[in-house]
Amino acid sequence: MADTKVFTARDGALFIQRSQSVDVEYIGCYDLGDLSADEGSIADLIQAFDVNGQYKQLGQTFDPPSAIEFTVTTWLDKVAHYLERVTCPFFLHVNKRCGGVANVINNYERAVVLEVVKRTNRTLSGLVMRSDDTQSDQEFGLVAVPPLLDIYALTPDRQTTAETLASNDIIFVKENLCGDCTPRYEEGMIGMRTNDAGAGTANVEYTLDGGSTWTACAADPFGATEHVMPVTYVWLDGHRIRFIVGRGTTDAGNPAEVAYTDFNINTDTAIGAAWATANVGTTNGQFFFGPKSLFAYDQFNLWGVAGAGYIYKSADAGVTWTAQEAGILVVDDYYVIRFAPGSKLVGAAVGENNAFAKTLDGGVTWSAVTGPSGAAELLTLDMRSDKVWYVGDNAGGLYVTYNAGVSWTTLTARLSGTVAAVRAVMFMNDVLGFVLTNTGGPVGTMHASRDCGRTWQALTTPTNAGLNALDVVRANLVYAVGEAQGGTSMILKTAG
Repeated sequence: MADTKVFTARDGALFIQRSQSVDVEYIGCYDLGDLSADEGSIADLIQAFDVNGQYKQLGQTFDPPSAIEFTVTTWLDKVAHYLERVTCPFFLHVNKRCGGVANVINNYERAVVLEVVKRTNRTLSGLVMRSDDTQSDQEFGLVAVPPLLDIYALTPDRQTTAETLASNDIIFVKENLCGDCTPRYEEGMIGMRTNDAGAGTANVEYTLDGGSTWTACAADPFGATEHVMPVTYVWLDGHRIRFIVGRGTTDAGNPAEVAYTDFNINTDTAIGAAWATANVGTTNGQFFFGPKSLFAYDQFNLWGVAGAGYIYKSADAGVTWTAQEAGILVVDDYYVIRFAPGSKLVGAAVGENNAFAKTLDGGVTWSAVTGPSGAAELLTLDMRSDKVWYVGDNAGGLYVTYNAGVSWTTLTARLSGTVAAVRAVMFMNDVLGFVLTNTGGPVGTMHASRDCGRTWQALTTPTNAGLNALDVVRANLVYAVGEAQGGTSMILKTAG
């Protein structure tokens, strides 16, 4: 029989987290009522008579998910419980574990997280009885914003590929394509990854089945011995996706360079049959240093960072590029550029020597930010809002700011094991995040956090020679790539 665990109520544990900047609090001796998460439904059927006078189904309309309403109950005693005092929305974590102590947030096999929870009412019961002696309880009515986030204990598994060289970056199409007019590509099915060049030209590989198979593009974007480094994508219309990659090797006689290829989800069965190239700026010798040195908000708002403090923008899906910052703030090399979720105004770029620049107006102006004290080369950056940013460096440092860089909190000690470099950090939402670290080997490890980065759990990661980049598709689906190991490039995938 398969190793199966059927959970009971005694396997549960409840935690509350007041904000992103504080640790979770275990609250024992609570009863949690049922969590019923409405996921939306079909509201109306759109029908008409066909030529035979029978109803023909033409379409449907949908109702949105409703708020999640539930209760928690505990006894009434002389000390005020946390839920009696809380007035602002908070995070709620529910663990289901297989043994071990209940009050450890990372002791779970399954977990449920609600990001925005608000207390709505409080009921006191069993206060006074004429003859019966009964326990006095208090019940808290709570309401949460959907969705209910299911989280599993994850293990990254290695995927099969014929590629023999290192993989530098990876990205998947996040949109869920389940419309009536398009093929059914779910989020995380269409993806692309970039690779180093050997003696010949560097391959770019794609998948249309969530990484079960990887296929080299029929054409290569750049010339011989030129690495392909960052990759991003934009939508050109309702059915065409443009993938854009950057050259990761210097060419002394030419400026930085991108290449792009278009994929029609309705008609195409392969990606990368042909590539067009475009120069980025006019400064010869520049190139893209990091796997996340390109960022796309949409086809009119793309950014790239290169050497000597240059930041570029494209407003035409990567065809032409203009320098927004030309080594005025710093002359150090930028490695990463990111923007806050859903924003084309608030962004930041980081790089060597703790180089840090931010913009609040889409890059019209850039200003210097003081990075974390003691940080060296900033290798990675993730922005969760206009104020909450995570960065990691090549000395094993992991840091977060909750006030747009005015001050920094060090999270380094919360990573387990020996860390020589924090290679990548990426959050799916405010709660769930992932980090890639390398030792001096380097040997890479994937870490997961489900409490806003306050604690990190090292996942059992296959043997590797170093990890370079990751892409978080959804809560239990994460990809990572790295250096070649055992004769082929490293591709990792988690799935709960």
